Amino acid sequence: DWDADGINFNPTLDFTGGGSGEPLDIPNGIMENETKTDMYVYTVCATDLSIWNSLFWQDLNTTNSNEIFSFIPTFGGGSAYWDNGNNSTGRIVKSSGSDLGQPYLYSLKSTVGAMEIKRDGNSLGTNSNTGSSTADHITPFYIGYRWDNQNNYFDGKLSELIIYDGVPTSTEEDQIESYLAVKYGITLASTNYLRSDATVIWDNSTYSSYHYDIAGIGRDDAQGLHQKQSKSINSDAIVTMSTEAIATTNAGISTALTDGTYLLWGNDNASLSDITNDELPTGYFARINREWVVEMTGTVENVHVEIDISDFGFLIGDEASDYYLLKDGDGNFASGATGIAGSTLSGDKVT
Repeated sequence: DWDADGINFNPTLDFTGGGSGEPLDIPNGIMENETKTDMYVYTVCATDLSIWNSLFWQDLNTTNSNEIFSFIPTFGGGSAYWDNGNNSTGRIVKSSGSDLGQPYLYSLKSTVGAMEIKRDGNSLGTNSNTGSSTADHITPFYIGYRWDNQNNYFDGKLSELIIYDGVPTSTEEDQIESYLAVKYGITLASTNYLRSDATVIWDNSTYSSYHYDIAGIGRDDAQGLHQKQSKSINSDAIVTMSTEAIATTNAGISTALTDGTYLLWGNDNASLSDITNDELPTGYFARINREWVVEMTGTVENVHVEIDISDFGFLIGDEASDYYLLKDGDGNFASGATGIAGSTLSGDKVT
């Protein structure tokens, strides 16, 4: 199924899984009659059911069913399987630690003497295997399917799949992961976010205390990225920002950004259910404990901000003007903060 707003307002393929399904395929595969020793894969997906359901799979050998190019994000035992060649020498299996239904950014590495699985920038583990894929016959490369056609269709969502034939530099890998993280509202572990020219658009060393629920809007024509509204996919994220009033999909936003401009935000992970009287400008009663940092690259103007107040452990008021966004430039809300009153209250959303 096609889900137009599947992950962070972007489209997603939703595979229904089970004993039948509708996988996608490249009829002649992707190995190009070559031996592929260096293979790197980056994908944003969510698994809805833990069985032998490969996100992607290609058979490599007519006489040995153990030679495959495949990735299973979450098997029934809670492990992730990444195969590049024979499963005795080209496989890595690590505990996935993944929650069903939750989107993740997986980064898969297979090169000489090293295989690795990462999830959202965190390494799930490495080994010293050398994966090597050589297809001795023409077979399809399947997305959403595994070999035996019995209860092995992928059940979950897939938004993007990048397969890289070669070894990316560390900067190139950061650029790929940053592109996917911004587009799909994913928080990468303890890393800088980079745009296509390697400019830092989120500096983790500067904002390490605010490296939670990171999301952003931005445009990078060299990457084909134009994210005009965004919200972190994390369950406790409450901030959505957009170039205009929030729409159902990113494609539904018409107000464009300028190429090379970004606006990213993250918070300090403080409680949403408690209030504090500390660091308050004159005339304000209280504020929530959580604070956000916003980092802008280039110039992004007239941003529409929506706050989900459903997780607040208290009631402030029943009018939009009862809620204020406190904006401060020096990290001390008692000194020089500006209060911006809410303009609309619709259900649990204040804008």
